[in-house]
Amino acid sequence: MAELSPVYLSDLASMLASVGAFLGGFAATYLATLITLSEKSRIMTATICCAAVSAVSFIVCVVASITLVATLHPQSPAMMGAFSPVTARATMGLAFFVGAMTLFGSLGLSGWTRSRTLGLITSGVSLAGALLTIASIYRS
Repeated sequence: MAELSPVYLSDLASMLASVGAFLGGFAATYLATLITLSEKSRIMTATICCAAVSAVSFIVCVVASITLVATLHPQSPAMMGAFSPVTARATMGLAFFVGAMTLFGSLGLSGWTRSRTLGLITSGVSLAGALLTIASIYRS
């Protein structure tokens, strides 16, 4: 990983914590809505699983982000030295990425529970969103 200044990394972690909390709340609400539906199929099971992984991943991202901000703070207590900023940074980034991709997956699968046409539309839109997200992260 590239070396980043503690101030920059702390600001980035704060932003990811905010966005992750919002998306995690959305994913959890979406998950609860899916679970209350009475339809039982493989597609619905996969959609629910993706939503659950997404919600949990965003929660992990928020916790890792808070840990990173607390660890990097110049006046943090000595006990914060037990936490590795490298581990918190990697966990934060990976959890956010997994959360976003599984949320796209769940949204893409959701249309298939209604019809083939809607499934193609939701899958196409979700795939485009996932590819644009990946492209914005890993630009050359």
